[in-house]
Amino acid sequence: MFYDTIGPAFIPIAFATAAEADPSAKLYYNDYNLEWPSAKVTAAQNIVKLIKQYGAKIDGVGMQAHFQLDRVPSYDAQVAAIKGYAALGVDVAYTELDIRVPVPANNSIYSLQADAYYNSTAACLTVDKCVGITVWDWTDKYSWVPEVFAGFGDALPWDKNFVKKPAYNAILKAFQTFKP
Repeated sequence: MFYDTIGPAFIPIAFATAAEADPSAKLYYNDYNLEWPSAKVTAAQNIVKLIKQYGAKIDGVGMQAHFQLDRVPSYDAQVAAIKGYAALGVDVAYTELDIRVPVPANNSIYSLQADAYYNSTAACLTVDKCVGITVWDWTDKYSWVPEVFAGFGDALPWDKNFVKKPAYNAILKAFQTFKP
């Protein structure tokens, strides 16, 4: 409706209005599938440029990284995407990181999931403008994934019994390797 009535300017108008309502708020363009170079990433970069061209405030890009284990971007692809946003002068954050796996899962699958968590964490820690990672919940017990993706779950660093999975240690290892 806004696009049909106003055109693409509705986005900078929304950002300017939000900044006016709360000048101290951090304003992010937040979307999914923004974690590896693609047409959607280029479009997101163009949105950041458009907002800036209008003189509106934008502080960052949020990546809703709801990954499926067999479709996780590589470390290099994630670094490239993050650097692309950072080059526009905005911060970047993983705002909803989880990595769903087929269930029931086994140790081999959890090892691959740990590698994926390591790569995402390391990618963020590699680029100075990547300012945060929010895991989209912490335990599989409360995860939204099984309700939305049939046959998938176990997306988080702790299992349903609150036991740390290999993903937890992989995240720690990334922080130890790439000290912020």
